Amino acid sequence: MRTAAAALSLLLAALCPTVPTLNAQTPPQQREIAQYRGLLAAAAKGDLPAVKAEIKAGTDLNARDSKGRTALMLTGYREHHNVAEALIRAGADLNAVEHQAYDLLTISSVKNDLKMVNLAIAAGANTKQVTSPYEGTALIAAAH
Repeated sequence: MRTAAAALSLLLAALCPTVPTLNAQTPPQQREIAQYRGLLAAAAKGDLPAVKAEIKAGTDLNARDSKGRTALMLTGYREHHNVAEALIRAGADLNAVEHQAYDLLTISSVKNDLKMVNLAIAAGANTKQVTSPYEGTALIAAAH
């Protein structure tokens, strides 16, 4: 499957040289996670008590890593639903986008994480928000 996707990507690049080649969503790598501290580290690990302590301490809920990912986005990549709920209740920005313009809803849609998708929509995520470098909605990204 990856070989076919790589071949298609090369073909598209050859046929459409003016379209930039971009990687799909970029989840945090283990080396990045190892460097996280505070809220980002707690969210990436799914450590709900530590996340609650960070919230109580007044930590910036929308602090970002080097790729612009927030703690809430990390919960989407790592499928930490209970941590996402706590962050949402505390006021984390559901519609924040990272360096490639992905938000929690798009990340979760592409991962086929229906529980997180439902959580995000129920909490007020903007289903019409244009996301990703391809300028579509979460539904379009999930369809791809």
